[in-house]
Amino acid sequence: MPSARTPSALLLLFLLAGTAHAADAPLALTLERIVSRRPALSGTAPGEPTWSPDGKLLAFLWNDQGLPERQVWVVGRDGSGLRRVTEPRTPGGVSEVAWLPGQRLLYLEAGEVRRIAAGGGKAEVLAPAVGERSVLSVSPDGRTAAWVQDG
Repeated sequence: MPSARTPSALLLLFLLAGTAHAADAPLALTLERIVSRRPALSGTAPGEPTWSPDGKLLAFLWNDQGLPERQVWVVGRDGSGLRRVTEPRTPGGVSEVAWLPGQRLLYLEAGEVRRIAAGGGKAEVLAPAVGERSVLSVSPDGRTAAWVQDG
């Protein structure tokens, strides 16, 4: 379901790594700024932003063609290296994404729980579809995932 939020509403702030001076201002990184290098957002807005455990990458859901079926995208925290990680395979697209240790992502698509490397590649189905799944969450140590089933 497309989000009513606009990219500018998803403002993300973080401090520059290694800054020790109080005069240094935080760098504003917005999904709008990241995706402005791609085709116009004509029907979907990026959503579900989530930082990698090491803070170097940001994953989010988006469709660069303006369609409602979102895929997982990853970008560096400085806005570089924007790339789509998942390929369209279902009409509904990806509904949620979460980070795992080792630069891997866990995501929900068509009721399946899938895992993929942040650099892309072949996704692995960890739990086949057996109904609707939502509210994906990963434990702090990254060893356990939870979700709501048919809820």
